[in-house]
Amino acid sequence: MKRIKVSKLCGVLLGVLLLCACGGEEEEETTAREHVREERTLEKEENVKEEKEEAEPEEPEEVEKAEDGRDELLEKVLKKSGAAEDQLQCFEYDDFDNDGTYEAFALIGEKMDDYGDGPVVEGALWFVTADKCEQLAETGGMGYRDTARTMEIGGTNYVMFDEIYVTEAVTRVWYVSGGAKEAVFSGCGNVAEPTEKDRFCIMNSSYDAFLDPDMGMPSGHTWKYYYFFYNSEEGEVNEYAGTTIDAATVEYLCGRDLLAEIMSDSDTIDGIFCRGNGHIVINYEYNEGGTVNFEHYIYDFTEGHYVDDYGQELSEAEAQLGTCASSICPFIASYPEVPGPGDMVWYGE
Repeated sequence: MKRIKVSKLCGVLLGVLLLCACGGEEEEETTAREHVREERTLEKEENVKEEKEEAEPEEPEEVEKAEDGRDELLEKVLKKSGAAEDQLQCFEYDDFDNDGTYEAFALIGEKMDDYGDGPVVEGALWFVTADKCEQLAETGGMGYRDTARTMEIGGTNYVMFDEIYVTEAVTRVWYVSGGAKEAVFSGCGNVAEPTEKDRFCIMNSSYDAFLDPDMGMPSGHTWKYYYFFYNSEEGEVNEYAGTTIDAATVEYLCGRDLLAEIMSDSDTIDGIFCRGNGHIVINYEYNEGGTVNFEHYIYDFTEGHYVDDYGQELSEAEAQLGTCASSICPFIASYPEVPGPGDMVWYGE
């Protein structure tokens, strides 16, 4: 009797175990089916996403339409100017003001012989959009260089055309804001290619190296860099103009008597000023054989070295020809506050 009861009990236990095992298998199968279902759902969603991305181009439709309008603008400016197609020497086409529609600057005229870096064009500069077409300026000097240059300063796109003269180039600078606008620093000299963000230089030429008594006027052609920057607080381009300072302030800024190191007894200081980029300029003159010679030194007190008229570092003091102006664009000049001892600082001219 006892053996029969044990056998029955074992049978019951075995049945329970088998039932649990079957239940576990069914639960695993259910979980597996759910995973497969989830993977298929994710796969479908990914396919739909890819098909949607392929169907929708990244660039807005209006930009593509604007780009397709290049030929229309070209035809429009040729018709308005009355020029033949072979007179179109330069066509600078882009969305310069980033409003989704495109504009163009066109240089139209006769291509002359090469001069310096290439041919020049005698003619006129035009601006054209879908709504307007106007002549901006006629070429001056020997003509415009036959290519345009561009630069971005403070988020504004500038288009530049170099007007060529016998010994210099003057850059005419334009931007787009409700039409073509000429920049305030246009025509101040030859704009150099920017080497750092939101800063650039303009090469200005003048005849100021010496004064011959027999001639009665300064002579000697010189070329010098002047420095410009984007003033983020004002939202406009400014020039690093020079604040007038004295010898004591020079010594204070440089940590040594700089003037005693470079000036001789025959030199007469005509003026000293400091620009907001850290350049101290010392203009002076001396007489030699009846001719008055004008020269200057440039010292970067923030970096602790001399520089030449083109911003290049010099290993030692080296006089530069001519008289350096405190500003060539006084209407956008920014005169810095210069630290110094006492009340020895005055502001620019």
